[in-house]
Amino acid sequence: MVPNDKLTTDGEIAFTVLREIREMYANAEPAFRVLSISDDATGNFLLMDEGWDKYKRVLRVWLHIELRDDLFWIQEDGTEIGVANLLLSAGIPASRIVLAFNHPSLRQHTDFAAP
Repeated sequence: MVPNDKLTTDGEIAFTVLREIREMYANAEPAFRVLSISDDATGNFLLMDEGWDKYKRVLRVWLHIELRDDLFWIQEDGTEIGVANLLLSAGIPASRIVLAFNHPSLRQHTDFAAP
């Protein structure tokens, strides 16, 4: 289990990165609202679009960071900049970042963690 002070620090970093990305994309598509969702208890941080595309309801998660096993699991990344790059800039080493959207057999071929 990760110490609580570590989780708080990691959670703050994840939330800060989430907020930065939200601000970058907030006005990109005026038909949608960008929602930030964070659950400190489970270590999940999400950005999602909510709105309408003509007559079709849109509700989609396009960024999901999960804090688990002392690692940052990037479950979904629909950004152009790449959330892993922002985590690296925030001082998180590549060895603590998992590109979870890649199949487990492909993760070993990246510069990131491959649990």
